Amino acid sequence: MSVSGAGAASASLPGRLANPNFAGKAPPEVEAECQANQAEAEAQAELARKRLADLG
Repeated sequence: MSVSGAGAASASLPGRLANPNFAGKAPPEVEAECQANQAEAEAQAELARKRLADLG
């Protein structure tokens, strides 16, 4: 995943999780999956930023 791709993914998930319509209607396992995806996207973006910083 690219830095911009990871950033876009991690930017959209908090909005979805904060949306009361989503949080109130989504099954708990779907909400948990979104939270896990958000954490993974943030970790991937941080790793990509670190690797870019190490290059130059």
